[in-house]
Amino acid sequence: MGLVPTYFFTMNTCSVLKLWGRRAEEFFSELSKPLPDDGYAFWELTPTVGNAEYSSLNFLLVSESEEKVADTSIQPTLTKYYVYGFWDLPRQGFACSPSIIYDSYHVSTILKISKTLYVPSKITQRRFRKGNVDIDIDIAELWALGHDGGLTRFEAWLAKDVAVELRAARANAAFPIVNGVVLEFRRRSPEIRPNAFTVVGGYASTRLEIEKCLVAFSGSEIFHRSATLCGIGDIDSLWREVKTASRSLSTKARSAQELDDYNLFEQALTELFPILVTQEQGVGFIHPAVVSVLAGFGILEKCLEDQEMMQSFGTLLDEASDTSVQEILKSPKTRLLGSKGVPSSMVLNALARMVQLISLAKITRGSSANTPNLTEFKKSVLLATCPKCGKVTEVSGMRMRFCSKCGCYIPPGSIFDLGR
Repeated sequence: MGLVPTYFFTMNTCSVLKLWGRRAEEFFSELSKPLPDDGYAFWELTPTVGNAEYSSLNFLLVSESEEKVADTSIQPTLTKYYVYGFWDLPRQGFACSPSIIYDSYHVSTILKISKTLYVPSKITQRRFRKGNVDIDIDIAELWALGHDGGLTRFEAWLAKDVAVELRAARANAAFPIVNGVVLEFRRRSPEIRPNAFTVVGGYASTRLEIEKCLVAFSGSEIFHRSATLCGIGDIDSLWREVKTASRSLSTKARSAQELDDYNLFEQALTELFPILVTQEQGVGFIHPAVVSVLAGFGILEKCLEDQEMMQSFGTLLDEASDTSVQEILKSPKTRLLGSKGVPSSMVLNALARMVQLISLAKITRGSSANTPNLTEFKKSVLLATCPKCGKVTEVSGMRMRFCSKCGCYIPPGSIFDLGR
């Protein structure tokens, strides 16, 4: 068996991909190098005869899906969400992204992840003894930004390159604010149980970079403490949230004092599309599940190029919470999407899948969601992705289904069937 820690994009959480037998041997063989030395590796689990599976113990199984490298056109968006759209704040006990590693008899290890903004305050070196070997480890004291602007103190082991960069930053002025991940290992055995610190997306070394982190962090926090499916309030309320976070960080990092700049805030907000979308004075958080669904229907590229389309889907998600299918069909946003080549049947199917995935993702994080009754959505026409021509097509019939464009047989795993 092989275990690969991974960012599960659709659910916006960190998980573990479990590989078995031949897949594990090929992945971890000396000739294979699926993970680059720098940057990110992107995988997509595509339904074939069946789907990938996600366990309540927070691990993924390839199962009857097919793993492949994600299309290069979506990779920058995946990276952007991991750097700015995913935050798992430190807290005592279980968080939303623990991975439980076990065998037939007992739980051996629990891997817990905290991703937030950190301010390293000092670095020391300690010696640990492992068997007959002494190991010198660089250890950082970290102050982590948490809920409601609170700061939590961590100690974490550093890789040598991270320690060198942080010491250099301290020599130049002060420690930087870092967008990073702390991995906490908890084992049953009396072995060393370290926290390990890694850096995500480089050091937040510029004012704009720090501001983008703070704006996305604040938008995510508002989204997860409310029952919304997209909307997170107006621009002014987001600005107040950003100021609370920056002033908290400024108690440990002098550079954060320079972030109370509304012009900088507006620039950061603009550059965070599609994670955050604005319409008039309102702001919405576009959950990664929305991106996944749009990609599955083959319209993601159009929505990324045309912000009005992404804004429309965000508005319809909130409208779906308390309106009927008939009202959704009459909505100006549905008509706008129709004018841009997205038929109403596709809008309904896409919204229903988005609602299901966002609701599930929020529940796993301990949040709530305004989930509408999807009965009427499920009665709408079924859509599928043709395995031959790759087009999204309407399908009918109960047993044998064929693509209306090329005539190819549509397997069950390709159908967007909301009743399953």
